[in-house]
Amino acid sequence: MPITVRQNTLLEYLAQAGQPLTSEDLAAHLGVSPKTVRNDIRVLNHIGKGVIIDSKRGVGYFIADNSKTHIMTHQNEENFQYEVLKAVIDSPQVNLYELADKLFISDSALMTMVSNLNNVIAQADPSLQIRRVNNDLLISGTEGQRRHVFNLFLAQEIREKNLPLDKYASYFAFSDLRELYSLINTLHEQEHIKMNGFAAISFVLHISVLLERVHEGNYVYQKQTDLDHDRCREYAEALKRLLEKKFQIALPDQELAYIYHLYLGQFQTVEPVNQTKLDQVIHQVLTAIREAFYVDFSRDIDLASYLRNHMESLYQRAQTNHFLINPLTSDIKTQYPFIYNLSVFAAVLFQKKLKFQIPDDEIAYIALHFLASYDTIQSERTKNILLITPYGLGNQRLIQVKLNQIENFEINVKNTPTVKDAQRVIHQTRNVDLVLTAELIHVNLGVPIFNYHGLLSNEDVDGISRLLQEGEKTTHQLVMEKFMDPRLFFPGRNLTHPEAVIRFLCQKLADNGDVDANYVNLVLERERLSSTAYENNHAIPHAIQRVARNSAIAVCSLPRAIDWNGKKVRLVLLLALTAERNSDFEDLFGELVKVLDSTSFVNRLARVTEFETFIKLCKEKVAMP
Repeated sequence: MPITVRQNTLLEYLAQAGQPLTSEDLAAHLGVSPKTVRNDIRVLNHIGKGVIIDSKRGVGYFIADNSKTHIMTHQNEENFQYEVLKAVIDSPQVNLYELADKLFISDSALMTMVSNLNNVIAQADPSLQIRRVNNDLLISGTEGQRRHVFNLFLAQEIREKNLPLDKYASYFAFSDLRELYSLINTLHEQEHIKMNGFAAISFVLHISVLLERVHEGNYVYQKQTDLDHDRCREYAEALKRLLEKKFQIALPDQELAYIYHLYLGQFQTVEPVNQTKLDQVIHQVLTAIREAFYVDFSRDIDLASYLRNHMESLYQRAQTNHFLINPLTSDIKTQYPFIYNLSVFAAVLFQKKLKFQIPDDEIAYIALHFLASYDTIQSERTKNILLITPYGLGNQRLIQVKLNQIENFEINVKNTPTVKDAQRVIHQTRNVDLVLTAELIHVNLGVPIFNYHGLLSNEDVDGISRLLQEGEKTTHQLVMEKFMDPRLFFPGRNLTHPEAVIRFLCQKLADNGDVDANYVNLVLERERLSSTAYENNHAIPHAIQRVARNSAIAVCSLPRAIDWNGKKVRLVLLLALTAERNSDFEDLFGELVKVLDSTSFVNRLARVTEFETFIKLCKEKVAMP
């Protein structure tokens, strides 16, 4: 029988006192009556099978056997951890200092327990962690995911300590574990359900957690339509009836799905994804990304391997509908919107090719792989140089060798025989950083021009390097400014639902000739896949693919924030982008990250009624260091 938190505190207080204390002294420290103190001492002596705490009339109580005291308090550590975990799971958030006071421990000891719990949880699911936010402890997730965290703690103790079921009796106030075990075991014998020792105890603990949580008014929500495994559904229905009768509790229908999935985990065999097919799909996804976003992830030779391993695990999670929670989802969407939207595009293709759904949090995990790969690629920045020279192939090869001496850039040289050819390439690709020419050019090509004479000297190479570096810092017209139009600026519109805002702005884009009538359906499809609302009171809806006739941004502000899939939104920028081969999509999201990085500035933009003022504020924000 484990000792309680109060009894543990009583033992530690007496041990630290070093002198006898009266029941009144102990009662004042514990915040209980002297009678409760005397009862606790009798219980402790009974558990210790001897005199742990002795007394002397007229003097008080004192520790009689320090060795047993140490053993009892050490064995009670997991009970403290249980109390901590239960407190965090039972409330949206719990004050760290109040919980420490309740448990009669220091705040540092409490944080050590939280760290230990997180280590246990991380071994099975690193995304489920107890977090400290200011002075509060909290854990994100649905009721089903909270139960999952609780069961991770219990399961870890079973594995590591080979503990009997009686060990957990004090954890549950509503159900008697022995009665519950007998009830479930009888059903399983009748139905010839075989479980090993660990699986049987784990199953009983899951059901006990269910009863405890339902008794406290906490329910999971899983669809009845998912119960397509006949045998598991029949077992779940039979156990639900027995539990309701035995414990006189009404289990809502949605709890049937929870029990069903417990059985499904015991009997369902997950077929691994076909390796050859997965490799083909990954190649197709990376190719499609290169064509749609002009980012060549094949340059990162490790990415395909990382994606293969990740998608194998995700495929198996999808088969049992046990997806991970990602605590970084909101941060990834807010700080790296270009990569996140690229990952949404990839997720759509994975879903179509592999035939399973990928939720928002799992998309964010895919985004982490693309983000790491993108950083790798960006560390080897490519500069495209057009070379106009009359000196032949030998001179061209020598120039390439010389340009390769430039640090920090990968130089890609394309030869064009005439200025007219250079103009054509620049217009078609819009991806030329410099024109290197041996002849004078009297027309404006729209990109920097560097003149050299005969052989390219070291001084020339230094000059080209400086020019490329300056090009990195050059401030061009904002992509936002290029794509915004006073005719697509709608301040203070009284719209109260996300779909109404999307339909309104898409219609305005269609009226302006920028998109066709079906564009609204593409935007709504993207919204269903993953919300485009962000933390700082704004949303950026758009289609998955770039299919607009003209690139444009329609802006709508709202007098009051509306609910947008759980986020408050006052400012909406609906994007329409063409398939033109350039970096506008990436550059645009880079600008939006800077402009929309704070709630106060977003609210300021939402109050602006003049288009020119709106653009001016955006430009000033982007220009800030």
